[in-house]
Amino acid sequence: MTTLDDGARDDGRTATLVARLVALVDGLTYASEGDYPFAVVTQRDPDPSAPLDAALLRRALGLAPTTPIELRPVDALLARHTHATDPLDARAQALRPRYEALAACLAASLHDVTGVRAGRTQVRTWLLGRDDAGRLVGVETLAIET
Repeated sequence: MTTLDDGARDDGRTATLVARLVALVDGLTYASEGDYPFAVVTQRDPDPSAPLDAALLRRALGLAPTTPIELRPVDALLARHTHATDPLDARAQALRPRYEALAACLAASLHDVTGVRAGRTQVRTWLLGRDDAGRLVGVETLAIET
């Protein structure tokens, strides 16, 4: 067993998933006015038996009570990279399978996978779910929307 930096014990599966996510997001950005990269995140789930709703995520992610928060399906948040890409944009088409692989990895490896948007203008964005060890695991980025 190893201990990740969130203090929770790990039998190796979460560390393996984190390594896989790091490889999947290497070089990927989230298209917005800022095109920020993704970073892998792990966070202790404050209540693994509770629904993964806005209140729990607000607490887990350290968001202020007044911060606007919106939950969306992961596929909806990645649509600009998967379903809505310009078919004549060779770079976008080359990257499309990597975004699809990211969504598939999250769906296959985690429970209660969801997308989270928090804030206005500078919108913190997470794609995350629950692992079997009591953590929220996924990726985070920043979207600039003016």
